[in-house]
Amino acid sequence: MERRRFLGWVGSAGLAALWMASGGSPAEGQSAKPAEPAAPAAPPPDQPPGPDAHDLASIAKRRYGAHLDDARVDELTKALDRGLQGSAALRKAKLANGDEPDFIFFPKQF
Repeated sequence: MERRRFLGWVGSAGLAALWMASGGSPAEGQSAKPAEPAAPAAPPPDQPPGPDAHDLASIAKRRYGAHLDDARVDELTKALDRGLQGSAALRKAKLANGDEPDFIFFPKQF
């Protein structure tokens, strides 16, 4: 059995034990309706794209300007800004030396 599958099984067994300890069924007067999931964090208010996104969009406009109108350049600028914000968020996440990926890579045998 793989380590991750085993740890998932252990976690499920722990949750089942907690459920059984709480009585295993809803108390009288309570419905069996599952709890509502937490609402996702509200996206930040619409902010204008940053200067880096404008710089990248100007490069794209210089190269492909014949194929881009103003609406597409604005859309491209917003998409570039979202990508830059996402990459900044990824850079903020620090990994420890022992952190592993969520998948196991098996190279193909030919």
